[in-house]
Amino acid sequence: MLSFRTWLETYQQVFPFASEEDPPDLKRIRRFKNRDNYVRAMTRGARDTENAARVMISKPISSPWVGEEEILDIHPNVLTIPGHTFPNGNVREEVSIAFVHVRTVEPANPNQPKYNKPRYRLLAFYQGRNPTFTKNDALNGFPIGGLAHIGGYIDTVWVDDEFKGTDTNKTANIPSLYKSLREFAKKIGYPSLEPGDDLTSKSYRAAQAKYDWRRAQRESVRPVTPHRQSLLNLRPQMAAAAQEVYDNWDQSDEFDEYGGGGICQDIAAAIVDVIYRNNLPIEAGTVAASCGEQHVWVNAVIDDEGFDIDVPYSIYETGGGYTWQKIPNVVFSPEDIVIHPMSATDARNNINYDF
Repeated sequence: MLSFRTWLETYQQVFPFASEEDPPDLKRIRRFKNRDNYVRAMTRGARDTENAARVMISKPISSPWVGEEEILDIHPNVLTIPGHTFPNGNVREEVSIAFVHVRTVEPANPNQPKYNKPRYRLLAFYQGRNPTFTKNDALNGFPIGGLAHIGGYIDTVWVDDEFKGTDTNKTANIPSLYKSLREFAKKIGYPSLEPGDDLTSKSYRAAQAKYDWRRAQRESVRPVTPHRQSLLNLRPQMAAAAQEVYDNWDQSDEFDEYGGGGICQDIAAAIVDVIYRNNLPIEAGTVAASCGEQHVWVNAVIDDEGFDIDVPYSIYETGGGYTWQKIPNVVFSPEDIVIHPMSATDARNNINYDF
Protein backbone atom coordinates (compact mmCIF):
# COMPACT_ATOMS: atom_id res chain seq x y z
CA MET A 1 0.00 0.00 0.00
CA LEU A 2 1.11 3.60 -0.57
CA SER A 3 2.54 5.49 2.39
CA PHE A 4 1.63 8.94 1.07
CA ARG A 5 0.57 10.58 4.33
CA THR A 6 4.01 11.83 5.42
CA TRP A 7 5.01 13.52 2.19
CA LEU A 8 1.54 14.56 1.04
CA GLU A 9 1.12 16.98 3.94
CA THR A 10 4.14 19.02 2.85
CA TYR A 11 4.61 18.27 -0.82
CA GLN A 12 2.16 20.82 -2.22
CA GLN A 13 3.95 23.50 -0.17
CA VAL A 14 7.17 22.55 -1.93
CA PHE A 15 5.39 22.56 -5.32
CA PRO A 16 2.67 25.23 -5.12
CA PHE A 17 2.23 25.02 -8.91
CA ALA A 18 0.98 21.45 -8.66
CA SER A 19 -2.03 20.96 -10.93
CA GLU A 20 -5.03 18.68 -10.84
CA GLU A 21 -5.08 15.81 -13.27
CA ASP A 22 -7.52 16.07 -16.14
CA PRO A 23 -10.60 13.86 -15.60
CA PRO A 24 -10.78 10.64 -17.63
CA ASP A 25 -12.58 10.83 -20.98
CA LEU A 26 -15.68 8.96 -19.84
CA LYS A 27 -17.44 9.11 -23.20
CA ARG A 28 -14.54 7.42 -24.95
CA ILE A 29 -13.85 4.86 -22.22
CA ARG A 30 -17.50 3.84 -21.96
CA ARG A 31 -17.55 2.88 -25.62
CA PHE A 32 -15.64 -0.28 -24.69
CA LYS A 33 -17.15 -3.35 -23.07
CA ASN A 34 -14.16 -4.18 -20.89
CA ARG A 35 -10.71 -2.98 -19.90
CA ASP A 36 -8.79 -5.27 -22.24
CA ASN A 37 -10.62 -3.96 -25.29
CA TYR A 38 -9.94 -0.39 -24.22
CA VAL A 39 -6.24 -1.10 -23.63
CA ARG A 40 -5.89 -2.68 -27.08
CA ALA A 41 -7.54 0.33 -28.70
CA MET A 42 -5.34 2.81 -26.85
CA THR A 43 -2.09 1.02 -27.76
CA ARG A 44 -2.99 0.76 -31.44
CA GLY A 45 -0.41 2.65 -33.49
CA ALA A 46 2.04 3.14 -30.62
CA ARG A 47 5.66 2.42 -31.35
CA ASP A 48 7.80 -0.27 -29.75
CA THR A 49 10.06 2.13 -27.85
CA GLU A 50 10.31 0.08 -24.69
CA ASN A 51 14.07 -0.41 -24.99
CA ALA A 52 14.71 3.30 -25.46
CA ALA A 53 12.50 4.04 -22.44
CA ARG A 54 14.41 1.47 -20.37
CA VAL A 55 17.74 3.09 -21.26
CA MET A 56 16.45 6.58 -20.47
CA ILE A 57 15.07 5.65 -17.05
CA SER A 58 17.34 2.86 -15.80
CA LYS A 59 20.60 4.81 -16.09
CA PRO A 60 22.10 6.08 -12.79
CA ILE A 61 21.95 9.73 -11.86
CA SER A 62 24.38 11.81 -13.97
CA SER A 63 25.11 8.87 -16.25
CA PRO A 64 27.03 9.97 -19.38
CA TRP A 65 24.06 8.75 -21.42
CA VAL A 66 21.75 11.19 -19.63
CA GLY A 67 24.12 14.03 -18.76
CA GLU A 68 24.97 15.77 -15.52
CA GLU A 69 21.99 15.98 -13.17
CA GLU A 70 21.23 17.70 -9.89
CA ILE A 71 19.09 16.14 -7.18
CA LEU A 72 16.02 18.24 -6.38
CA ASP A 73 14.30 16.09 -3.77
CA ILE A 74 14.63 12.71 -2.09
CA HIS A 75 11.49 11.01 -0.74
CA PRO A 76 12.10 7.79 1.25
CA ASN A 77 9.37 5.24 1.94
CA VAL A 78 6.98 6.44 -0.77
CA LEU A 79 5.89 2.90 -1.64
CA THR A 80 5.80 -0.06 0.71
CA ILE A 81 5.96 -3.58 -0.66
CA PRO A 82 4.27 -5.66 2.06
CA GLY A 83 5.69 -8.85 3.45
CA HIS A 84 4.49 -11.95 1.66
CA THR A 85 4.66 -15.71 2.00
CA PHE A 86 4.83 -17.50 -1.35
CA PRO A 87 3.17 -20.87 -2.10
CA ASN A 88 6.58 -22.60 -1.90
CA GLY A 89 7.09 -21.32 1.66
CA ASN A 90 9.61 -18.58 0.85
CA VAL A 91 9.05 -15.38 2.79
CA ARG A 92 9.60 -11.83 1.55
CA GLU A 93 9.95 -9.25 4.30
CA GLU A 94 8.39 -5.81 4.00
CA VAL A 95 10.59 -3.41 2.01
CA SER A 96 10.32 0.19 0.83
CA ILE A 97 10.81 2.13 -2.40
CA ALA A 98 12.22 5.68 -2.48
CA PHE A 99 11.59 8.33 -5.15
CA VAL A 100 14.24 10.81 -6.26
CA HIS A 101 13.50 13.86 -8.43
CA VAL A 102 16.44 15.02 -10.56
CA ARG A 103 17.02 17.61 -13.31
CA THR A 104 19.66 17.86 -16.00
CA VAL A 105 22.05 20.78 -15.66
CA GLU A 106 22.04 21.42 -19.41
CA PRO A 107 19.07 21.44 -21.83
CA ALA A 108 18.08 18.02 -23.11
CA ASN A 109 18.64 19.05 -26.75
CA PRO A 110 19.49 22.72 -27.48
CA ASN A 111 19.02 22.12 -31.22
CA GLN A 112 15.26 21.48 -30.86
CA PRO A 113 13.01 24.22 -29.41
CA LYS A 114 10.78 21.67 -27.71
CA TYR A 115 13.74 20.12 -25.88
CA ASN A 116 15.85 23.23 -25.32
CA LYS A 117 15.18 22.98 -21.60
CA PRO A 118 16.22 20.68 -18.75
CA ARG A 119 14.86 17.17 -18.62
CA TYR A 120 13.50 15.98 -15.29
CA ARG A 121 13.47 12.38 -14.12
CA LEU A 122 11.38 10.99 -11.26
CA LEU A 123 13.28 7.82 -10.35
CA ALA A 124 12.32 4.92 -8.10
CA PHE A 125 15.02 3.16 -6.09
CA TYR A 126 14.92 -0.01 -4.03
CA GLN A 127 15.27 1.16 -0.44
CA GLY A 128 14.87 -2.24 1.17
CA ARG A 129 14.51 -2.37 4.92
CA ASN A 130 16.61 0.74 5.58
CA PRO A 131 14.55 3.43 7.35
CA THR A 132 16.15 6.23 5.32
CA PHE A 133 17.42 6.83 1.79
CA THR A 134 20.29 9.30 1.45
CA LYS A 135 21.84 11.35 -1.36
CA ASN A 136 24.73 8.90 -1.41
CA ASP A 137 22.29 6.00 -1.82
CA ALA A 138 20.71 7.79 -4.77
CA LEU A 139 24.01 8.59 -6.49
CA ASN A 140 25.24 5.02 -6.20
CA GLY A 141 22.00 3.19 -6.94
CA PHE A 142 20.30 1.98 -10.09
CA PRO A 143 16.68 3.00 -10.75
CA ILE A 144 14.08 0.21 -10.86
CA GLY A 145 11.61 2.45 -12.65
CA GLY A 146 10.64 6.02 -13.23
CA LEU A 147 9.39 8.61 -15.64
CA ALA A 148 10.90 11.56 -17.49
CA HIS A 149 9.18 14.85 -18.13
CA ILE A 150 10.11 17.96 -20.04
CA GLY A 151 8.16 21.16 -20.51
CA GLY A 152 5.40 20.08 -18.13
CA TYR A 153 4.51 16.74 -19.74
CA ILE A 154 5.57 13.14 -19.21
CA ASP A 155 7.32 11.78 -22.30
CA THR A 156 8.97 8.55 -21.09
CA VAL A 157 8.02 5.87 -18.56
CA TRP A 158 9.68 2.58 -17.69
CA VAL A 159 9.27 0.11 -14.82
CA ASP A 160 11.27 -3.04 -14.20
CA ASP A 161 9.17 -6.16 -14.80
CA GLU A 162 9.45 -7.21 -11.15
CA PHE A 163 7.68 -4.05 -10.02
CA LYS A 164 4.82 -3.79 -12.51
CA GLY A 165 2.31 -4.87 -9.88
CA THR A 166 -0.08 -7.76 -9.44
CA ASP A 167 -1.31 -7.58 -13.04
CA THR A 168 1.95 -9.26 -14.03
CA ASN A 169 2.92 -10.76 -10.65
CA LYS A 170 -0.37 -12.25 -9.48
CA THR A 171 1.24 -14.43 -6.81
CA ALA A 172 3.74 -11.85 -5.56
CA ASN A 173 1.37 -9.26 -4.02
CA ILE A 174 3.43 -6.35 -5.36
CA PRO A 175 1.70 -2.95 -5.67
CA SER A 176 2.02 -1.20 -9.01
CA LEU A 177 5.10 1.01 -9.18
CA TYR A 178 3.71 2.59 -12.34
CA LYS A 179 0.56 3.71 -10.52
CA SER A 180 2.65 5.11 -7.66
CA LEU A 181 4.81 7.10 -10.07
CA ARG A 182 1.76 8.48 -11.85
CA GLU A 183 0.09 9.53 -8.59
CA PHE A 184 3.32 11.13 -7.39
CA ALA A 185 3.91 12.94 -10.70
CA LYS A 186 0.39 14.33 -10.53
CA LYS A 187 1.15 15.89 -7.15
CA ILE A 188 4.21 17.70 -8.51
CA GLY A 189 2.39 19.15 -11.47
CA TYR A 190 3.13 16.72 -14.33
CA PRO A 191 -0.21 14.99 -14.79
CA SER A 192 -0.06 13.36 -18.19
CA LEU A 193 1.32 12.80 -21.63
CA GLU A 194 1.49 15.79 -23.94
CA PRO A 195 -1.62 15.99 -26.14
CA GLY A 196 -0.92 14.43 -29.53
CA ASP A 197 2.36 12.87 -28.43
CA ASP A 198 3.05 9.65 -30.38
CA LEU A 199 6.47 8.75 -29.02
CA THR A 200 5.31 6.69 -26.07
CA SER A 201 5.99 2.99 -25.84
CA LYS A 202 3.16 0.49 -26.09
CA SER A 203 3.74 -0.59 -22.51
CA TYR A 204 3.30 2.99 -21.27
CA ARG A 205 0.08 3.44 -23.21
CA ALA A 206 -1.20 0.12 -21.91
CA ALA A 207 -0.44 1.13 -18.33
CA GLN A 208 -1.98 4.58 -18.87
CA ALA A 209 -5.12 2.99 -20.32
CA LYS A 210 -5.48 0.69 -17.29
CA TYR A 211 -4.98 3.68 -15.02
CA ASP A 212 -7.65 5.72 -16.83
CA TRP A 213 -10.04 2.75 -16.86
CA ARG A 214 -9.82 2.49 -13.07
CA ARG A 215 -10.43 6.23 -12.71
CA ALA A 216 -13.44 6.02 -15.03
CA GLN A 217 -14.90 3.17 -12.99
CA ARG A 218 -14.60 5.27 -9.82
CA GLU A 219 -16.28 8.21 -11.58
CA SER A 220 -19.18 5.94 -12.53
CA VAL A 221 -20.04 4.84 -9.00
CA ARG A 222 -22.97 7.11 -8.16
CA PRO A 223 -26.31 6.52 -6.42
CA VAL A 224 -29.06 5.22 -8.68
CA THR A 225 -31.76 7.90 -8.82
CA PRO A 226 -35.40 7.10 -9.66
CA HIS A 227 -34.93 8.64 -13.11
CA ARG A 228 -31.89 6.51 -13.81
CA GLN A 229 -33.73 3.45 -12.53
CA SER A 230 -36.57 4.12 -14.99
CA LEU A 231 -34.02 3.84 -17.81
CA LEU A 232 -32.31 0.81 -16.27
CA ASN A 233 -35.71 -0.91 -16.24
CA LEU A 234 -35.80 -0.56 -20.02
CA ARG A 235 -32.52 -2.36 -20.61
CA PRO A 236 -34.14 -5.70 -21.52
CA GLN A 237 -36.17 -3.95 -24.22
CA MET A 238 -33.14 -2.01 -25.40
CA ALA A 239 -31.11 -5.21 -25.64
CA ALA A 240 -33.87 -6.88 -27.67
CA ALA A 241 -34.01 -3.88 -30.02
CA ALA A 242 -30.23 -3.98 -30.49
CA GLN A 243 -30.44 -7.73 -31.13
CA GLU A 244 -32.98 -7.19 -33.90
CA VAL A 245 -30.72 -4.65 -35.64
CA TYR A 246 -27.76 -6.99 -35.31
CA ASP A 247 -29.67 -10.05 -36.56
CA ASN A 248 -30.77 -8.15 -39.66
CA TRP A 249 -27.21 -7.07 -40.48
CA ASP A 250 -26.16 -9.09 -43.53
CA GLN A 251 -22.63 -8.67 -44.87
CA SER A 252 -22.71 -11.88 -46.86
CA ASP A 253 -23.16 -10.36 -50.31
CA GLU A 254 -22.45 -7.27 -52.40
CA PHE A 255 -25.75 -5.71 -51.42
CA ASP A 256 -24.65 -4.90 -47.88
CA GLU A 257 -26.99 -2.02 -47.01
CA TYR A 258 -24.35 -0.43 -44.79
CA GLY A 259 -21.68 -0.38 -47.52
CA GLY A 260 -19.06 -1.92 -45.28
CA GLY A 261 -19.93 0.34 -42.37
CA GLY A 262 -21.21 -0.56 -38.92
CA ILE A 263 -24.61 -0.54 -37.25
CA CYS A 264 -24.08 1.70 -34.23
CA GLN A 265 -26.37 4.40 -35.66
CA ASP A 266 -29.25 1.93 -36.09
CA ILE A 267 -28.77 0.48 -32.62
CA ALA A 268 -28.82 4.01 -31.16
CA ALA A 269 -32.00 4.83 -33.10
CA ALA A 270 -33.61 1.60 -31.86
CA ILE A 271 -32.81 2.51 -28.26
CA VAL A 272 -34.41 5.93 -28.73
CA ASP A 273 -37.52 4.20 -30.12
CA VAL A 274 -37.72 2.02 -26.99
CA ILE A 275 -37.57 5.09 -24.75
CA TYR A 276 -40.39 6.88 -26.57
CA ARG A 277 -42.57 3.75 -26.88
CA ASN A 278 -42.69 3.60 -23.09
CA ASN A 279 -44.12 7.12 -22.83
CA LEU A 280 -41.63 8.26 -20.20
CA PRO A 281 -41.15 12.03 -19.71
CA ILE A 282 -37.76 11.85 -21.37
CA GLU A 283 -36.03 13.81 -24.13
CA ALA A 284 -33.79 11.43 -26.08
CA GLY A 285 -31.82 11.49 -29.29
CA THR A 286 -28.78 10.12 -31.03
CA VAL A 287 -25.33 11.66 -30.75
CA ALA A 288 -22.66 11.24 -33.41
CA ALA A 289 -19.03 11.96 -32.61
CA SER A 290 -15.50 10.66 -32.79
CA CYS A 291 -14.52 9.00 -29.50
CA GLY A 292 -11.46 7.10 -30.63
CA GLU A 293 -13.62 5.77 -33.50
CA GLN A 294 -16.61 7.13 -35.40
CA HIS A 295 -19.56 6.20 -33.23
CA VAL A 296 -23.22 6.98 -32.55
CA TRP A 297 -24.94 6.56 -29.19
CA VAL A 298 -27.82 8.08 -27.18
CA ASN A 299 -28.20 10.99 -24.79
CA ALA A 300 -31.34 11.42 -22.70
CA VAL A 301 -32.66 14.05 -20.29
CA ILE A 302 -35.21 13.70 -17.48
CA ASP A 303 -35.83 16.92 -15.56
CA ASP A 304 -32.38 18.04 -14.38
CA GLU A 305 -30.62 14.70 -14.97
CA GLY A 306 -28.74 13.74 -18.11
CA PHE A 307 -27.77 10.24 -19.24
CA ASP A 308 -25.33 8.67 -21.66
CA ILE A 309 -26.77 5.41 -23.11
CA ASP A 310 -24.83 3.04 -25.33
CA VAL A 311 -24.03 -0.49 -26.41
CA PRO A 312 -20.21 -0.52 -26.70
CA TYR A 313 -19.39 -1.22 -30.33
CA SER A 314 -16.60 -3.62 -29.35
CA ILE A 315 -19.36 -6.11 -28.45
CA TYR A 316 -20.74 -6.55 -31.95
CA GLU A 317 -18.31 -5.13 -34.54
CA THR A 318 -14.62 -4.75 -35.21
CA GLY A 319 -12.82 -2.32 -37.45
CA GLY A 320 -12.22 1.41 -37.53
CA GLY A 321 -13.36 4.68 -39.06
CA TYR A 322 -16.25 3.90 -41.40
CA THR A 323 -15.32 0.27 -42.14
CA TRP A 324 -16.58 -2.43 -39.78
CA GLN A 325 -17.01 -6.18 -39.73
CA LYS A 326 -19.74 -8.05 -37.90
CA ILE A 327 -18.61 -10.11 -34.93
CA PRO A 328 -20.44 -13.43 -35.35
CA ASN A 329 -22.86 -15.07 -32.93
CA VAL A 330 -23.40 -12.11 -30.62
CA VAL A 331 -26.30 -12.33 -28.16
CA PHE A 332 -27.07 -9.06 -26.39
CA SER A 333 -27.99 -8.99 -22.71
CA PRO A 334 -29.45 -6.16 -20.60
CA GLU A 335 -26.03 -5.75 -18.98
CA ASP A 336 -24.62 -4.76 -22.39
CA ILE A 337 -26.66 -1.55 -22.24
CA VAL A 338 -24.48 1.05 -20.52
CA ILE A 339 -26.34 3.92 -18.82
CA HIS A 340 -24.25 6.57 -17.05
CA PRO A 341 -25.16 9.96 -15.55
CA MET A 342 -23.97 13.12 -17.31
CA SER A 343 -24.74 16.84 -17.32
CA ALA A 344 -28.35 17.53 -18.31
CA THR A 345 -27.23 20.68 -20.11
CA ASP A 346 -24.64 18.78 -22.13
CA ALA A 347 -27.14 16.07 -22.95
CA ARG A 348 -29.69 18.58 -24.24
CA ASN A 349 -27.01 20.28 -26.34
CA ASN A 350 -25.80 16.96 -27.73
CA ILE A 351 -29.11 15.46 -28.77
CA ASN A 352 -29.32 15.28 -32.54
CA TYR A 353 -32.92 14.88 -33.64
CA ASP A 354 -32.04 15.11 -37.33
CA PHE A 355 -29.39 12.40 -37.47
